[in-house]
Amino acid sequence: MDRNVYYIKTTKQMKQATLKIDLEAEGVPLTVEGYYSPEEPMAMYYTDGSGYQGCPAEFDISAVKLQETDVDIFDLLSENIIEEIEKKAIQQI
Repeated sequence: MDRNVYYIKTTKQMKQATLKIDLEAEGVPLTVEGYYSPEEPMAMYYTDGSGYQGCPAEFDISAVKLQETDVDIFDLLSENIIEEIEKKAIQQI
């Protein structure tokens, strides 16, 4: 399967992108839509002595559709499957 990532909207101020990604989960081809926030690196010290622990990349799913259809199956998926899809989406970005 081709790895397809479609940027729908990117906001520089929020460092967030709305994406549409084609992937496969549990052997089923899916199109996943959601909001991607890239990883923020840790800053040990700022000039005022404070720091920032950083945060990992995140992908918040807004829809999971069967590929080539408009059928949203997000509400039918278990939490484990949703987490698997989020991890696969981040790996493809």
